Amino acid sequence: MSCINRSLLAATMAAGLGGGAVLAQPVTVPRHQSALADYQSYRDEKPANWRDVNDTMAVLGGHNAHLREIEKSVNTAGTVLEIDRTAGRVRIDGDAIKALGWPAGIAFWQLKSAALADIVKPGQRVAFTLEKDGDVYRVSGFSGNAPPPIKTVPRPDPHVGHRPGAHK
Repeated sequence: MSCINRSLLAATMAAGLGGGAVLAQPVTVPRHQSALADYQSYRDEKPANWRDVNDTMAVLGGHNAHLREIEKSVNTAGTVLEIDRTAGRVRIDGDAIKALGWPAGIAFWQLKSAALADIVKPGQRVAFTLEKDGDVYRVSGFSGNAPPPIKTVPRPDPHVGHRPGAHK
C-alpha cells in the first residue's frame, strides 16, 4: 500500500467510518448512456423506376404545372363506390384528371347539392362535373353515360437481358 492510501485508511478508521460502518442509504452509481445509442446511419432510398417517374410527371403536367390557369370546372368519369347521404358526399374510383394534374384513384367528393346523391347508385359508372368552390372541388352534376375506364397496357422492358449480371 502506498503512503497516501495508508493515511487515508487510518483517517477513516479514526473517524469511525471504517470497518463495519453501515450507510443509511445505498449508493446508486449513475449509468452512462451515450447520446448516440439510438443512432441509425443514413440509408439511400431505393431508386424509383425512371419510366414511372416520367409518367407521373406527365400526368401532373410537368415541372411547370403550378404555373397553368386553375380550372373552374372539369369533367371526368369514375365508378361510384359509396354514397354518404348524411355527409353529402360520394366515394368514387375516378379516372385521372389531366386538367388538374390528379392521378386516377379513389376519393370522397363533396356534393354541391344533397339531391345529387339520389341520382347515382354504388357500382354505377358515371361521368361527373367538378366545380371549384373556394379551395375545394365539389361534384356539381352526374350523367350516366361515362366512357369505360382507360386500361393501361404495361410496356415491355427494353432493358431485359441488358442488365449487369443478366448473362451469367
